[in-house]
Amino acid sequence: MVKIHAVGLRAFATRFHALPRVLSINLGKRMRGFAVDPIMKQSLRICPKKTGALRSTWKVRRTKTTPDHIRIQLSYGGRTPGSSEHFVQGAKIKPMVDYAHVLHENLYKTYSEPGTGPKYLEQPINNNLGELKKLIRASVRESVLSVFSKIAPAKSKPNLSVLE
Repeated sequence: MVKIHAVGLRAFATRFHALPRVLSINLGKRMRGFAVDPIMKQSLRICPKKTGALRSTWKVRRTKTTPDHIRIQLSYGGRTPGSSEHFVQGAKIKPMVDYAHVLHENLYKTYSEPGTGPKYLEQPINNNLGELKKLIRASVRESVLSVFSKIAPAKSKPNLSVLE
C-alpha cells in the first residue's frame, strides 16, 4: 500500500508532473539490466552454435526513453546486411551475421548442438514475463515514493491525502 500525504496542492502538482520522467528513467535502467541478466544469459544458452559467430553478435540497447515510452532492443546479427562484412563493438571486430532471423524462426531445422534451437530470443522473454511484471511494479512503487517523499511540509494544515 502506498500512502501519499501532500501538504500543498502546488507541491503535489509539481511532483505529480515530475513522476513520469523519474519513472521512465528508473524503469529504463532496470529493464535494460533485466534484459542482460537473465534474458540474454538464457538466450545465449539456447542460441544455435556452429561456429560461434551468431552468439558473439548479441546486443542489448536502451534505444528510446520518454515519459510515455521505454524501448529496449535485444538483437543478434550485428549491423544491417550490406553495410559491411564486419562490425566493430568496443575494441573487437566481429563478423556480421545475416542469418540470425532465419535461425530464430526456423522451427524445423536440426541444430548442431543439443538444447539449442529456434526462438532463442523469444523463449527467454516469455519465460521471464512474471519477473518483468514484478520489476515494473517495484519501479513504479520506488519512483512514486521517491518523488512524493521530497515534498516539503507547509506551515498550514494538510490539504490533501491520497491512499492507494
